[in-house]
Amino acid sequence: MEEEDLEHNEFLKALKTRCPDVYKKAATEQLVICVPSTGTLHGLALNRSTFEAHVIKASPFFAGIFETLCGKTLDFEDSVLETKKGFPDKRRVKVLFEELHYNSDFKPFRVLCIEKPLQGGSQVALDAATRRAGGGLEEGKTLQACQALLQSLKLHDLTPLSKARVAIADLFRSYVIAKGYLDHANSKLLAIFDSASNNLLEANRQTLGRLIPGEKSKTAWRRCVETILMEDAHPKLISSLAGLYREEDQRVASAMQRKSNATPADLGADSRIACGLDKAVELLAPLDSLATPLDKIQLLQDVANTISALVEDGKKKGTVPANLTLSADDLLPLHIFVIVQAKPTRLYTNAVLLSYFGGVGLTGSESGFHVANLMASADYLLSQGHTPTPPRHTLANPSPTAAAASAALESEEASA
Repeated sequence: MEEEDLEHNEFLKALKTRCPDVYKKAATEQLVICVPSTGTLHGLALNRSTFEAHVIKASPFFAGIFETLCGKTLDFEDSVLETKKGFPDKRRVKVLFEELHYNSDFKPFRVLCIEKPLQGGSQVALDAATRRAGGGLEEGKTLQACQALLQSLKLHDLTPLSKARVAIADLFRSYVIAKGYLDHANSKLLAIFDSASNNLLEANRQTLGRLIPGEKSKTAWRRCVETILMEDAHPKLISSLAGLYREEDQRVASAMQRKSNATPADLGADSRIACGLDKAVELLAPLDSLATPLDKIQLLQDVANTISALVEDGKKKGTVPANLTLSADDLLPLHIFVIVQAKPTRLYTNAVLLSYFGGVGLTGSESGFHVANLMASADYLLSQGHTPTPPRHTLANPSPTAAAASAALESEEASA
């Protein structure tokens, strides 16, 4: 990577002009100034708080530990800075190169050009910095993240995406999705996604070739393309599945309504868990309205993490025993309780959608675990529900033929 000229770096220029006292302190006391590379400054607030978090000094007590001017700590070893106490998130930041600058007494101090800021900055800029430093593609967790990733790559040829969208529209015009053939329907969509992913790589090899060096990056790229295209496929797909599983959705909705007053213990959870789960309930409610399977799977993961966090919070408040360990077996009944309270629409349809069309790499993954939990919850509620359909022909509601025969018989008896 070609070294940039730090004299023209906007971060360093802003440090000198906006907070000259901070720069003077760093120079006079021979501290270390960490300067994010120019391409990562988008969205970064160039203010005192940011500058003080990027001026560091070695700890007098521990080797490899550094402190910022605002009291935050980080590790510095093998040309990598790793944020620790006080920083809003954990980051591993590579040092791209180092320069010696000199203060007014001609004493040297170090200026490091780093791959990205130690805090702050836009996510798109941070992800782009990681890719430029050789970290490959970061896997997007939502449709919005995948769209931002694609936009940040600035590809010159997006024709394969347009062709794939046409192929998706053609598929749903000519193909009828049926129970028992969902794997076949999924294979049809996967073929379109695979083709688009490969063709985009080929059409933009100069840009993408260096960014997708290994299998992990290739999987992230493939997942990104699938999610972007699934925005087109999802409305048609969920509509078809909802028609197929209308009765199951009705039975599950009936079970959720009848169990509205159930406690977690009633549904099989440890009776000692008495913490509130309202945050998880609120989080799950919009499941059906999300735009892609990836967004829905991410929501399930967020719900599971929220349940775990609420249980841990309950331990601190005394509503959950401090020695209780939440296992996978405990999570399922709590998950069912949250579903019952949230009452997401078309629950069974969404469980089927994610089970069959949840994307590549689902089996054996954490995402696969959350999808399996949703399907197990939906199957349990299905077994507890009923469809309130009255018998077709009863004494109170006779069939038209039976009603006519009864009327004729009554007429004959009256004539006699």
